[in-house]
Amino acid sequence: MSAVENFPDTFKKAVQPMVDSQWQASGAALEQFWQTQERTLEVMEAFMLGWFKRRHEGAREAIRLVRDMTESEDAMEAATCVQEWARDSAERVAADIRDTNEGLLRLFESARGEAKSTPEKQQEKPRRI
Repeated sequence: MSAVENFPDTFKKAVQPMVDSQWQASGAALEQFWQTQERTLEVMEAFMLGWFKRRHEGAREAIRLVRDMTESEDAMEAATCVQEWARDSAERVAADIRDTNEGLLRLFESARGEAKSTPEKQQEKPRRI
């Protein structure tokens, strides 16, 4: 068998370990990416469910406000209705901010924990042929 005929096998034996190690490293990085994506989606889903709940509540409260204002006997009673609605609305916005901060904190803690648990890998130097 000539050297030319052996070339593909020789090349494969020399290059395959490098390709395998790169493939494994890429796979680990891709898996980590998708795990991070999953955690991010979980946090965002929890936030958005709370956000939508508060928006629905706000819409119902606004409907109630309009009814209460139109049924008010005087301007002071109507103003009291608006004041109560504004207070409740501010509480909903505060809950949005609180949930956002808590969600971001969970994401950052998760990323920090992930960084600590990931062992430092030394880059293998490619073998020269």
